[in-house]
Amino acid sequence: MQKQKGVSTLIGLIIIIAVVFVAFGGVFGYQYFTTPKEINTQENPTACTLEAKVCPDGSSVGHTGPNCEFAECPSAQDQTTGWKTYRDAQYGYSINYPSTWYLKKDTNASGAVQDLAFSNYPDELNPQEDLYLFGMNIYTIDAQTTYDDILSGYKPYSYEESQNIDIDGLKAIKLTKITDEFLIKSQDTYKSTNTFIFLKSGTRLFVFTYSYDNPYSGKSVAQDKIDTAEKIISTFGFIR
Repeated sequence: MQKQKGVSTLIGLIIIIAVVFVAFGGVFGYQYFTTPKEINTQENPTACTLEAKVCPDGSSVGHTGPNCEFAECPSAQDQTTGWKTYRDAQYGYSINYPSTWYLKKDTNASGAVQDLAFSNYPDELNPQEDLYLFGMNIYTIDAQTTYDDILSGYKPYSYEESQNIDIDGLKAIKLTKITDEFLIKSQDTYKSTNTFIFLKSGTRLFVFTYSYDNPYSGKSVAQDKIDTAEKIISTFGFIR
């Protein structure tokens, strides 16, 4: 009888230990399968697109990080402080330009301002070695027109692939090409490097243009004028 009681006690102890192990295993398993696992993004990095965003200082930044967000622009926003602002309510946009620069506007048959010319000199018809022009043209296009359609007439002359950039939250295309230009001063021709930026919004096509060469001498212009042109583009925005 005493022997049976000892056996029963041993069996009971084994059962208690087994229950404890089962309970512990259940808790461990629950935590293992319900706790979110950290994903190793280093092994499978996200491939970001090659688009760029134009910053207020005229520079460009690309996508970065696991979410492919645009990198922060350099903190040079005050470089356009004090600039003049041109607003066009009909086409619904505004653009800034240096307070010392001049703006010339051309209208179409309906009276809408369709062409803008920004210059550091009041009269571009009077030859000046330091003259620099930055232009913006507005065209009406079919809503189904694609950027490939627009670029088809430009790419045969380009020496550089087009680049996607961001202007006021919209995709734009930047294209640099070499063309034969006519020298105003000497009546000769020269190879000119020009940049075209195409921004499509509905049935409107905005084309920004600037050159790396002076139309009177054919020589390269100072880098600060090119930087200024790019800063002007960075201030473009739609009136919402």
